[in-house]
Amino acid sequence: MQTFDGSDSWVMLALLMSESPDGASLRNIIATADYLNHAILKYEELAGSLAQLMRAGYVEKQAGRFRATTVIRTFYARTTKPHRALWKDWQDVEHFLQTNPLAATPIRVAPSRVVSRAAYERAVQAYLSTA
Repeated sequence: MQTFDGSDSWVMLALLMSESPDGASLRNIIATADYLNHAILKYEELAGSLAQLMRAGYVEKQAGRFRATTVIRTFYARTTKPHRALWKDWQDVEHFLQTNPLAATPIRVAPSRVVSRAAYERAVQAYLSTA
């Protein structure tokens, strides 16, 4: 069984909260993660988590943007509620990742193939310049 760590649920929740109809940009994931945990994700955390979530079938990358797959988006829509404490959403996402079978056949994807260090640096700078 695939295991997830704390940064995986942090990144997954940031993606779910920042996703628009055309997906979420790295900048928006970083900004939302900072909102959630008052910290900027390190490159290794962000790239590693996105790769792990992609391997599990919970995240897809299309045209440089990230999208939650239907299985986790449906779960999140069913469990989250307006005016709910963010830590409850975080706990639910973490529980989902730890207890649900893989959504897809695992694929091998290296973190550096998901997010390059240069793309990460550009996204952090874009966020910090508007924060």
